[in-house]
Amino acid sequence: MTVAPTRSPDDLLIPRHLGALKPTRLSFARSLTSRMLHQRWQIERLRFALDERGRGEALYRVHAPGWVLDFVVFGQELVGDDERTDRIIGRRWDMYAALLEGEATAERVEQTRRELPKLYAGRAAPGTLVWARSNRSARLFEHVVASLSAGRQPDVERVVEVGYLMRNTGLDANGPPT
Repeated sequence: MTVAPTRSPDDLLIPRHLGALKPTRLSFARSLTSRMLHQRWQIERLRFALDERGRGEALYRVHAPGWVLDFVVFGQELVGDDERTDRIIGRRWDMYAALLEGEATAERVEQTRRELPKLYAGRAAPGTLVWARSNRSARLFEHVVASLSAGRQPDVERVVEVGYLMRNTGLDANGPPT
């Protein structure tokens, strides 16, 4: 039997190559979406209090078999590109959020609002599963908002070229649910 030689991780794990990989049916996002559809998860908007500049708060509840999860979202307006970065080490984001096991009580929401911006120095509220943050696409977000506000669809080629409205700048998990 012929064994194919393995390649060095140094040859394979090059960030620019990894960033170019396309999702497959085995990728997390596709697997999760498939599960959500198959199990008929329900997503309920409990609160949406964002102003025209994206500042404020939203709260969604996810009903999954055997689980109730709340997703609390905080939006803020970053002024100037010097505040916005796609690097994981950023300290300010257009959006930051937390996925909480169970109900997002006022106390848990306030603790999340206070602690998440501290990132690794912060303390997650009990039952926090994930902290997430993202920034608006500098190349696409304003174009899409302006187009939709004027009653037009955004330029499809531009949307395809950029590929995202919000760029994930990091996810931090707090361990598996119990």
